[in-house]
Amino acid sequence: MITILTSMLYKNLHRINPTDLIQISFKLHGTSGISSYVLCKRKLNWFEKLLSKFKVNIRTENYDYLYSSRKVIKNEELNPNAQHYYGEDIWGIAHKELEPFLTKGMTLYYEIVGFLPNGGAIQKDYDYGCEANKHAIYIYRITSTNVDGKVIEFSAKQVQDFCKKNGLNAVPELYYGFAKDCFTYIYHLAEEPHNFPDQKWNEEFLTEIKQTYNERDCFMCKNKVPEEGIVLRIERLDFEAYKQKSNRFYERETKLLDEGVEDIESEN
Repeated sequence: MITILTSMLYKNLHRINPTDLIQISFKLHGTSGISSYVLCKRKLNWFEKLLSKFKVNIRTENYDYLYSSRKVIKNEELNPNAQHYYGEDIWGIAHKELEPFLTKGMTLYYEIVGFLPNGGAIQKDYDYGCEANKHAIYIYRITSTNVDGKVIEFSAKQVQDFCKKNGLNAVPELYYGFAKDCFTYIYHLAEEPHNFPDQKWNEEFLTEIKQTYNERDCFMCKNKVPEEGIVLRIERLDFEAYKQKSNRFYERETKLLDEGVEDIESEN
C-alpha cells in the first residue's frame, strides 16, 4: 500500500506548465482511507514448509484485502493493537462498503466524511450533507498493481469514470483541462511567453487559484464552515498532486488546536 502526502501548491509552482492537463478538485476535510486487494505473503502450514525445503514449488502469496488510515494498517489480523478513534473503526466500515468494487491488484484512496456510527463528527462541524450517524466516501485516487509489483496509475478522468460507472462518489471536480485555459488573463501570458518570464505565469496562476476557489464557505456542508481548499492534480504517468488551503481554514484549525479539540486525521 502506497501513501502519498500531498505537498503545498505554492512550493511547487515550478512543476506546472501552461500546457499541462490538470484537474482541480474540491478538498474534503475528513479522514483518509486506503483499501486494497493485492498480493500478500501467506502463512505456510508445516507440510508446505517441509515441501519447500525439498525445492517443491509452493505458492507463497495470494490475493487478500488490506485497509488502512493515512498512517496505520487497520486489519486486526495484521495489526491487532490498532487503535480506533473514539473506539469506532470507521476505516473498516468504509472498506467493507468498497470491497465489492476491488479487483485483483486494485487500491482505492479516499476521504471519509460526515459522522461516526456513534454520532461523533469525523471532523467537527463538517457534515458534508450527511445525516446524523452517517458518513460518505469520496475517492480521489486509484492504482492497479500487477503480479510483478508494477503500479499503474488511473488518470483523474479514469477515477471519475470508474466512480460514475460503479455508483461511487469521486471527489468533486471543479475544473479539468489545460492549465493555460483555466483563467482568461493568464491564458494570454501563456500564449505570449516571450513577453513574460516563466515565473510571472506561475505566480498569476496561483493568484487566480486563490481568488477563484479559496476563502469561501463549504458548499457541501449544511453547517456554515470554511472550505478546506482545493487539490490540483497534473495528468502524468506518476501521481502528482498539490493542495492549496484557504486562510480561513487555517485560522479555524489553529483555534481548534488551541482549544484542545482532537483531530481524527492527525491521530490516525
